[in-house]
Amino acid sequence: MAPDRPTVLRGADGRFLTGNTGGGRPKGSRNRLTELLMTAIADDFATHGADAIARLRADDPANYLRMVAALVPRELILQRESQPVPDYAELSDEEAFVLLEAEYRRRRLEASMKSVAASVNA
Repeated sequence: MAPDRPTVLRGADGRFLTGNTGGGRPKGSRNRLTELLMTAIADDFATHGADAIARLRADDPANYLRMVAALVPRELILQRESQPVPDYAELSDEEAFVLLEAEYRRRRLEASMKSVAASVNA
């Protein structure tokens, strides 16, 4: 005899209604194929990752920068965009130095990205 299953509630359009507990994979779980693929990728990266990244940077800098940009968490970008402009008069010398250093790095990265884009488009 089959175990009792909860009633699946659907709306007129066929979609599950709010509060439906009719089944499906538990939130956050992965299927076996996905787990195997992720394990294989992790193992391959552990063996060849640093060399592959170095080759990508040397052979295809545009895709290298695209990869780096894709790895920056969107929350970090949104947080940076939503931060108010600091009142420099209220900063300590150390805080001002940290901000200036970050701005210097950001400008160098932008310049190198423009340089790579120009060389790719040339």
